[in-house]
Amino acid sequence: MKFGIVYHWRDPFEIVQMADDFLELRIFEEDLKNKYRPWKSKLKELRKDWDYEISIHMPEYFEHPNTGLNTLVDLASTERKIYNFSLEVIKTLIEFGKSIEASKIIIHPGGISEQPALGDTTKKMDRLKKSLSEISGMEFAGDILLENMPWFYWRRDGTRWFSTICYTPQDFRPLLKYCDGMVLDFSHGYLSDSSGSNRYLEEYTELYKDQIQYVHIADSLPPDNEGLQIGEGNINFEGILNKLDKTQLWLVPEVWKGHENFGEGFEIALDRINHLI
Repeated sequence: MKFGIVYHWRDPFEIVQMADDFLELRIFEEDLKNKYRPWKSKLKELRKDWDYEISIHMPEYFEHPNTGLNTLVDLASTERKIYNFSLEVIKTLIEFGKSIEASKIIIHPGGISEQPALGDTTKKMDRLKKSLSEISGMEFAGDILLENMPWFYWRRDGTRWFSTICYTPQDFRPLLKYCDGMVLDFSHGYLSDSSGSNRYLEEYTELYKDQIQYVHIADSLPPDNEGLQIGEGNINFEGILNKLDKTQLWLVPEVWKGHENFGEGFEIALDRINHLI
């Protein structure tokens, strides 16, 4: 198993030092606007003394060229402009990943809506298949990984929306042939059901043990409290982690505000996880 840490180029160097094996770069819309220039200079500096592997988490938002509003990146959108802009964001991200020799790129499926899925989601799933197929055809030596979503989705402005696709294990069956594997987010998996369910997490491990390459680790409480410190929620970490193939697994603590106080929350999470496995 490889252990990493979530990192943005503005974070203090002490956070980098917590990573045993790799850094997960968190990308924001400002990084898109400045064409990743601060990232390139920061990584050049870091690599003088540190030999970490790199994974990249896609930006959740982009600045809509027509409205100037921060808009969710949505590879499943049935709105043509949002779909096209979203696909371009991910293609640009992959080009950046190639330039820094990243090993893995993490992608959200999209399909986030103000209202829950009340009808057929076939069009959204078809859009996602199309975008993943196009992305997988790009020249990239690393792995493209698809992440599972929770039932409730918190937007940055504090409003609670809904995932309409990829919040249940069955949703991934027709998708994984278009990518290299998946990220199992423990908080998201537990909150696939608004009442909270370790059974959903167990089902992910039973169905996709060989495809799960990467895990995001944080605790949760129903109906929508994700990103809690390990041990402050109801997730059965020990039981579920032991069902996965640890030889191929990359693990990142994803505790809410874990980067504050020089990464204190991340450090606590890593320590608690190490005592469980």
